[in-house]
Amino acid sequence: MSDALAAHVTLSDALARAHAHWDAGQAAQAEQWCRRVLAASPAQPDALHLLGLMAHAYGKLDTAIECLSAACDAPRVPAAYAANLAEMCRQKGLLERAETAARQAVALDPALAAGWNNLGIVLQEAGKIDESRACLERVVELLPDSSDAHNNLGNTLRRQQRLDLAETHYRRALALDHGHAQAHSNLAFLLSARGHYDEAAGEARAAIDLDPRLVEAYLNLADVEASRHRHDAALRALDMLHAFAPNHPAERIARAKTLLRMQRVDAALACARDAVTLAPHRADAHDALARALHALGHTDDAAAAYRHAAQLPGTVRDAALSGLAALLDEAGGRESPTEATR
Repeated sequence: MSDALAAHVTLSDALARAHAHWDAGQAAQAEQWCRRVLAASPAQPDALHLLGLMAHAYGKLDTAIECLSAACDAPRVPAAYAANLAEMCRQKGLLERAETAARQAVALDPALAAGWNNLGIVLQEAGKIDESRACLERVVELLPDSSDAHNNLGNTLRRQQRLDLAETHYRRALALDHGHAQAHSNLAFLLSARGHYDEAAGEARAAIDLDPRLVEAYLNLADVEASRHRHDAALRALDMLHAFAPNHPAERIARAKTLLRMQRVDAALACARDAVTLAPHRADAHDALARALHALGHTDDAAAAYRHAAQLPGTVRDAALSGLAALLDEAGGRESPTEATR
């Protein structure tokens, strides 16, 4: 045994102490024990996994992904580690890496609901909606009384334009847990899409009351207000979001879209540039940038941004291609949008 651990302390004991300290809220001591384990046994996956969870909890997403990636390189790694890596990569916008990790998780343990759930959400965000639905239906089969499972399936069904089914699952999630803030928020988005703006606004505000730091709820409230042409109210919702998440790319994207509707194009462009800087992997950030450049008549730069948006994983490919087609038509271009993305 390495001198890094005392003779009477085994690796298992050291890991148990690390977990105990972490569970007790003693992050510094937990990290010390993890480091001692790694000094004795480099690349030990359990220590790396715990370090990754701690880094994630403290907002150090890059470090978390680095630690979990190393943990998942080990033979016989627990499937849950790969599932956690998938979720962290998704949060970073690394959808291809996230999908690979999630598929590793379900291959290691086909009965792991968290693995199928994370794979389904990644596929949803990558625009692979049919595959996403199959994964999330499997989660509901495994966990029929899980409000999260019904909420996540509702999200994919909504993207399939199966709005009746999506609403059924959102309301099932709320029947199981009326305090499920995300389900309230998602129901708000759906109701807004169906033109039920008053009820949608009520659901969004209910979500905010339940979780004042739920980013999506403010975005959905802003969308409701913008949909009924109350753009100042939409900006107020985004101001509330900006107060606690000033560097969130989704807030910058939503603000850019709202400002464009208000014909405040220069301000919209600044927000879209912020979004691309904050989240260069997000297709919707590049699409927002393209639309602002398009509105300003910057044809070449707008075309490049539309092409970039169409090439990135996500759900905006068709919208970006349509924007590019309109831009080229206005400019008298002969290039088809499909050819333009090759």
